[in-house]
Amino acid sequence: MQRSRSEFDGDRQRRHLPLEYETAENRFEIPCSMCGTKYYFDENGKLDLETAMAEGGENNFVCVECEADEEMAAHGN
Repeated sequence: MQRSRSEFDGDRQRRHLPLEYETAENRFEIPCSMCGTKYYFDENGKLDLETAMAEGGENNFVCVECEADEEMAAHGN
């Protein structure tokens, strides 16, 4: 008997990563707070960022590239 992948992965959490292009699911545009590159989030990601912005007052999203650059600069490389 064959089983579908959803039966195996049904309890796994999906990672909702931002994308540099818009899709049907990732349709909410939010720029990186450091470089300004536009990224697209799903509804859950957008709500998480809006909650953080309401608490902190500013956009705290940093893209992977800027985060890596910042980490390298912090380590002196």
